[in-house]
Amino acid sequence: MELYVDGRSLGGGATNVKSEGYLVYQIMSGSHVIALSCKGSASAWEGGILASFENGLVTDTSWKCTTTARYGWNMRTYRDDDWPRASSYGGNNKSTLPWGEISSIDDKAVWIWSSDNKKDTEVYCRHSLVAPCTEGTLQVLQCVPCKLR
Repeated sequence: MELYVDGRSLGGGATNVKSEGYLVYQIMSGSHVIALSCKGSASAWEGGILASFENGLVTDTSWKCTTTARYGWNMRTYRDDDWPRASSYGGNNKSTLPWGEISSIDDKAVWIWSSDNKKDTEVYCRHSLVAPCTEGTLQVLQCVPCKLR
């Protein structure tokens, strides 16, 4: 996973749903676009991105996710009008399989990915902020390789 704000990389790394290993980033005030690139590494898996912000923004179907992206896809000025909306794979609760509930992330967040979270192993997701983001912390648990049994 790699996180960008207005085209600037804030970092990335792997996460683990089993240990609730999530990444935390500081989002600065005045931010306009949050962008994530996620790539799964397991052969049999289900992709999912789950995130929440201190100001109440959560992952949901208002985000846009695609499997291919052109140069500048993570920039503030990039036009994503033709990108599809993210698909929802369940809420942040115990009944959402295979991930379940992640207590450190807002319960209003939903697991998102492209339209096929079993075959699409790489996605690019964006969310344009209606109003510039206030300072706060973003917690992201994403790109979760859950092996199917």
